[in-house]
Amino acid sequence: DAAPYNKPHLDAHFYLLDMMHRMNIMNGMDTMMPMGMMLPDGYMRMGESQAMMGVHYIDMNGPEYSGHPFQSAFVYGFSMGSMTFMEAMCDKAILTSHTALSGTVKQPMMMGMTMSIPASYKTSYDASAKTTTIELDGF
Repeated sequence: DAAPYNKPHLDAHFYLLDMMHRMNIMNGMDTMMPMGMMLPDGYMRMGESQAMMGVHYIDMNGPEYSGHPFQSAFVYGFSMGSMTFMEAMCDKAILTSHTALSGTVKQPMMMGMTMSIPASYKTSYDASAKTTTIELDGF
């Protein structure tokens, strides 16, 4: 991964496709722009399509691009113009310190389509169960 995401982190992908359809997503160039929507202001394409995922679009206006250390980010993923996943990306140090974390999801503008997009994402730690949860919220 390129800076600022080149330190240990967890990518929690929430897929919108079943495994059979994900298996058809290949590495390489994907020139189709997201169909039926405009991504939120500041979101830019990050590289080529990755196998079983697609192209990652990330918020270039995030705090990690203005001198602040990376803590979390929300990523949209597309393949051949269709959304394939939504991703909460979290710094491993935040997760292992059991620090609660939350972020707002910038909303795309939908054009003639209905899709449920979360309003936020968050992490929480349950000490009794010793589990960390990463969830999308506010659909």
